[in-house]
Amino acid sequence: MNPLKLLVTAIFFSVYFSANAHAAPQFNTKLSQTSAKPGEGVTLSIRISWAQSEANYSVALPNFELENLTLSGQGESQESFIQGEEPWIRKTYKIELAPIKPGPASIQAFKVSLIDTQSQKAASFDVPQLKIQIKKTGFLSLAWPAIALGVVLILIIFLISRIFFKKSGKTLSQENSEAPDDKIAHAIHAAINDIAIYSSPEKANHLINLCSRFIIQRHHLDRPNLSDSEILKALSAQNISTEELSRLKNLFVRFEEIRFSGTSLPSSEYKQLQNDILNYVEGKKILEPNLRT
Repeated sequence: MNPLKLLVTAIFFSVYFSANAHAAPQFNTKLSQTSAKPGEGVTLSIRISWAQSEANYSVALPNFELENLTLSGQGESQESFIQGEEPWIRKTYKIELAPIKPGPASIQAFKVSLIDTQSQKAASFDVPQLKIQIKKTGFLSLAWPAIALGVVLILIIFLISRIFFKKSGKTLSQENSEAPDDKIAHAIHAAINDIAIYSSPEKANHLINLCSRFIIQRHHLDRPNLSDSEILKALSAQNISTEELSRLKNLFVRFEEIRFSGTSLPSSEYKQLQNDILNYVEGKKILEPNLRT
């Protein structure tokens, strides 16, 4: 065969099979905790991702069979992201569950079904039984009168302190407006410089929590324990710049991926995340862009 024809034929088949290779949808589930107390919520997260160019899935969740648990809420979200230079879609379903009484609890095995609305092809994922242990209420719940008295005493001390600082010409918020920012920033530096973060999901989560506290402090948000979505919603109402809001959204997407996967970061991805965090905290890049490999 003519070498030129052979080359053209090889290119044609390469393009053909590449265009017709379909990546299977990715599926995973996660429980927020495997042990809880009555009154504490447990969240089952179901995440499904697929290449946007290959399919458009409709997802059907089952009626969950629950033991010693009640369904207290259900929500879903959808986002787009880039994976391997291709646009992907990710759907996340959050099933909120409430324990009933101390003892074993479980979500019975279930199946999640997918239907491609373009080709009408169906797929499904089987999830085995998920077990949760409901613990007995501890001593602290029986000692609530003493706890309430302690809270009242703390409030009294706080009010007296405010009066004192006002008399000296400064309020408590003025006195401490800079210190928490600086303290958290120093903690972020220490966490970033900890080489163990490369292989420790717990330390990576500690760094993420410090960053969330820093953002809450910097923008003077009302409550200290806000979720990522609550932080972004509060910042959207503060008229901050579109560029800063976009940077924060990208950071939170990275944070959520680390929390959900429960695995350590590759060195190159951690260095890029380190660069992005320091760029936001200090307003300047600490690492060179070519560290992202």
